[in-house]
Amino acid sequence: MIRDKKVIGFAFNAPYYLDATDIARLTAYFGIYSKIDAFMDVAARVLFQELSAVGALPVSVPGIGYDLIKATAPDPTQVIPLSIDLPEPTPFTGTTTPEPTTVPVFSIGDTIPIKTGVISDTNGNPVPDGTVARFIFSIQGENGATQQIQETTTLDGIARGTFDITGEGALEIRVISEPATTSQLLTWNMIGGAGAAVTPINPTPIVTETPLPTPTLAPSPTADAPANTSTTSAPRAGDWLLSFLLIWGSAAGIAKIGQRRVNLRWGVRWGLLAVVGGMLAYLYMATGWFESINWFAASGTIGILLACVVGILVGWGAGWLWQKRIMRNRSNGASAAK
Repeated sequence: MIRDKKVIGFAFNAPYYLDATDIARLTAYFGIYSKIDAFMDVAARVLFQELSAVGALPVSVPGIGYDLIKATAPDPTQVIPLSIDLPEPTPFTGTTTPEPTTVPVFSIGDTIPIKTGVISDTNGNPVPDGTVARFIFSIQGENGATQQIQETTTLDGIARGTFDITGEGALEIRVISEPATTSQLLTWNMIGGAGAAVTPINPTPIVTETPLPTPTLAPSPTADAPANTSTTSAPRAGDWLLSFLLIWGSAAGIAKIGQRRVNLRWGVRWGLLAVVGGMLAYLYMATGWFESINWFAASGTIGILLACVVGILVGWGAGWLWQKRIMRNRSNGASAAK
């Protein structure tokens, strides 16, 4: 009933009751979350494209692979803003003259208050309250390099922390909120007891090296190889049948000749040797073991049959030589006995 039609689904309760198979049949699927009149009116306006559906799912929907925990995790591609946590300036009014902004200077014994900007999730919204953030303080002082980690949680997408200055040296501050691990940097460097200001530094972007094209060498001229004009192809079923009939028919005739000329035993031997020779010739053509001698195969079916004839004659000739040798040995033995 719904084939070749557009099917729109509205979930007026939770949207996770349909599985992946059910959702795959839908053209569009909207989560409304309520059945009251105002929500029904919104659904109708969305259906007739009077409104555009916006927002992000507040629950996990396994049918579309949407996991709320992963969706509300910090976006790993963002650069987390980091700054000094200063009091908000007094709003300027027309009757007062605004005072110039002073840069705070910190010395030994002071506390540096820091805060992040709004940490965004993968939907572009502020991360939920309670999302873990870690401030990392890298200190290069008289006692060498040390590192401190301060763990805190977010409120309204913002995390706050502090650092107590206990000695001179260089300080670098950054923050991570996994899987987001890139942030702005704050540096502070005090030498000689004088106070120093905190300097913000943008992180160095990771440059992806583009591989240089490999130069192509001009090929040196070489002699053209002779073109292979052979039309050799594997024997077909019809070739096999014709070869089979030719081999066994010839073997039967050779066996008959041997029976008349010598005796039945030698007739059978000649016939079997003719079969062996013909079959070996056919297998040679079918497998193409010796490609340098391919003029039989280039002739197609005729060439295969000629090769079988050659094999039959070779087998018959081997049988004839075998018979002549035995007869000669017998004659020599009889002469010696006399």
